[in-house]
Amino acid sequence: MSETHFSIANDIQSKFNFYLIGLCFTLLALSIQTANFQGSVPQTILEITGWFCLLASGLSGLWHLEWIPSIYRIADLRNDWQVDKNQLEDAKHQGLSVAHTKGEGRQVPIDEVIKKVEKKIQKSDDYRNELEKHSEKKYKFHRISFVVGIVLLVSARAYSPIFSLICK
Repeated sequence: MSETHFSIANDIQSKFNFYLIGLCFTLLALSIQTANFQGSVPQTILEITGWFCLLASGLSGLWHLEWIPSIYRIADLRNDWQVDKNQLEDAKHQGLSVAHTKGEGRQVPIDEVIKKVEKKIQKSDDYRNELEKHSEKKYKFHRISFVVGIVLLVSARAYSPIFSLICK
C-alpha cells in the first residue's frame, strides 16, 4: 500500500509534535532536578522563568494536539456532506424533483435538500476554519515559549560563568 505525500507529511508532523512536547517536559524536569540556587537573584529569576516557559510550551502543545482530531472529524463530515450534495445534484440533473429525507421520512423538493446540505457544508467550513485558526495560535505559542524557555535556561546556567569571566 503506497502512502500519499500528504499522509507521509502528516505522519512526520505528528511525530515531530509529540517529540517537541516530550522534549519540553523532559527539559523542564531535568532543569528542575539540576537547578542550583546558590547564584545571584537574576540567575534564579532567569531559571524559574525558563521553567514556566517550558511548562507553558508543553501544556499549549498538548492543548493543540487535543483539538487536531476534532478538525479532522469536521473535515470528514464536510466531505460526506459534499458527496451527498454531489449525488443530489446528479439526481436533479437526471430529472428527479423530490428527495426522501433521512430521519423525517417524507418527500422534500430536491432544491430544498441541496440548500440544507450546502448550509451544513458552509457551517462546517466556518467551524473548521475557526478551529484551525485557534490551533495555529496554540502551536505558535508552543514553539515561541519553547524557544524562550531554552534561551532563559541557557542564560541562567551561563550567567555565573560569563559574569566570572567578565569580572576577572
